[in-house]
Amino acid sequence: MKILALLLSLSASAMAGFVNGDFSTGDLTGWSQYLTANGVNTLGGVTSFDTTGSGASLAARLRVGQSVFSAGNPAGAGIRQSLNLLPGTYTITGDIASLGGTADNFAGGLFQLLVNGSPVGTAFDFGFIVEDDTERVSFSETFNVPVGGVYQFDFQFTRPYLASNTPTNFIDNIEISSVSVVPEPASLALAGLGITAIVAARRRRAGR
Repeated sequence: MKILALLLSLSASAMAGFVNGDFSTGDLTGWSQYLTANGVNTLGGVTSFDTTGSGASLAARLRVGQSVFSAGNPAGAGIRQSLNLLPGTYTITGDIASLGGTADNFAGGLFQLLVNGSPVGTAFDFGFIVEDDTERVSFSETFNVPVGGVYQFDFQFTRPYLASNTPTNFIDNIEISSVSVVPEPASLALAGLGITAIVAARRRRAGR
């Protein structure tokens, strides 16, 4: 049973994490940038910023808003990356921040995690933000993967106004962890072969 548990553990741990999830390369290696409908991002890339409140580190930076004003329709941009996941339950964590612009602003940024284009969890709204003020929050969202395969993860900021006198948004320390993973049939077959080989070896030793 210990061998079976080890083999299944190795199968679950084979899941790859986000490439450059802490943006330590100093750029967006591993990530793709995108715009939402009517969205604009006037300041992309990676910069040093204190996203957590415990000291500056490299973080993705966006300054977003609508390309053409449309009342009540937030727009903006995001970064995305795809992962190959086994069926199971996973948790995505990270840190986000909003830095106020040159004057007080009613929209510090609306953050949303999307998986394959569908929102996961509750969007976080920074709301009203004071000039040059910094607001920070850590997020944690759990979701289910019913079928193994490639899943696209979007980390998105939007605002319901034009990108003028606009707060800057940051995201850092993006990680994924497995809560529970269902091994694929091939992994179970491998585990079965391993156990069969061990049992056969023990029988040969006992027959000596």
